[in-house]
Amino acid sequence: MPKMFGRIALAPLILLAGCVTLPAIPFLGGGGAPSLSLLGGDVTAVGPDGYCVDTQSSSARSGFAIIAPCDTMGPFEGTAPLRRGLLSLQVGAEGAVDIAGVADLLANADTREALLGSNEVLTRSTLQSDSGVLVVYWTKAPASDRVQPLEARVFLFLANRLSTVMVRGTSKAPLSVEGIERLALDAISALTAANRAEATDAS
Repeated sequence: MPKMFGRIALAPLILLAGCVTLPAIPFLGGGGAPSLSLLGGDVTAVGPDGYCVDTQSSSARSGFAIIAPCDTMGPFEGTAPLRRGLLSLQVGAEGAVDIAGVADLLANADTREALLGSNEVLTRSTLQSDSGVLVVYWTKAPASDRVQPLEARVFLFLANRLSTVMVRGTSKAPLSVEGIERLALDAISALTAANRAEATDAS
């Protein structure tokens, strides 16, 4: 696990700020794929069962991916997901920061605004996943006719890169806090498994 080294730790965190806001909605119109290689193959974006990556709205070069139920992107013959929502993944640069330091960095108002934007920060919590304890920021995003305002932003490491996964339910079927947490854990499980396999294959 990488360590923090003072101001150097800000770099990979700030680099997450470039694409963390979801693009304008509606945006799902095709281009769904089971996975997408980001940053030249360093990280694989993938979702839980029944979810696909929207390749038209994602930016592999920027380490950014939109992940949503496959049936929102065209005909889909698989099983629809139990929890329907919208996920986004932003992968930052490699750098000297650790998960324990994320909360300290976000205590700085400028850093917090750069990363979370204009969203109202409601609270901070943690999630226990198979890969360890994850820091979660709960925010209230601007109103949308497609997704609910309540949003969870989960911080984790993928391929030694600080990353954030954002999770929201739909406006027609909003998820409870527990539902968002479960969807977030499903997403983290899929991401860590895919990128663990990539690391094994590379070695």
